[in-house]
Amino acid sequence: MSPRKLARAASPRAPRNPQGRHPGSAGQPGAVPLSAAHRVSPRTIQLLLEQAGITYSDFVLEQRLLRADPLLRNPVMRTRRIIEIAHLAGFHDVSYLHRVFRRHFGQTPDDVRRLADDPG
Repeated sequence: MSPRKLARAASPRAPRNPQGRHPGSAGQPGAVPLSAAHRVSPRTIQLLLEQAGITYSDFVLEQRLLRADPLLRNPVMRTRRIIEIAHLAGFHDVSYLHRVFRRHFGQTPDDVRRLADDPG
């Protein structure tokens, strides 16, 4: 399984595990649900991520950030508070979202939303 397939599997649209949660969601034991969903061992997941140079935690964090960014820019989501968008993207702590979002994108979620609202 390629890192690209892993990205699709861990994305918010990924197949759910038997408990109805996405692989890697809070309360799940790391790569185990993801590996079960794709019928490979957790070690295989770990090796694939190692080859890509990332940890499972980093991988999940990046997928959540990549989910939050378009939600913040989406005009349909303008009425939603950032904490709601954080939860939709898989973050349970909005201040953590702000910190890692700024580190990753160089802007805060508020900045991204403000720029998306600015027509010109």
